[in-house]
Amino acid sequence: MYLLVFAGYESVGDYNVLIRKDTGRFTAGDSNVFIGYSAGYNTAFASVSNTLLIQNEDSAIPLI
Repeated sequence: MYLLVFAGYESVGDYNVLIRKDTGRFTAGDSNVFIGYSAGYNTAFASVSNTLLIQNEDSAIPLI
């Protein structure tokens, strides 16, 4: 499920929930929940799976 513009853009993983602009942009992992502007946009999260990620910037260090 992708909500808002560019959520999941270039994403190839399955069963991901991406909420806000630019979330999970390069995600190849599965079963993730990314919440917040640019959450998971950083390539450090490109291959994670089974992850809850809450952040509001393009950073390798999430809020949660």
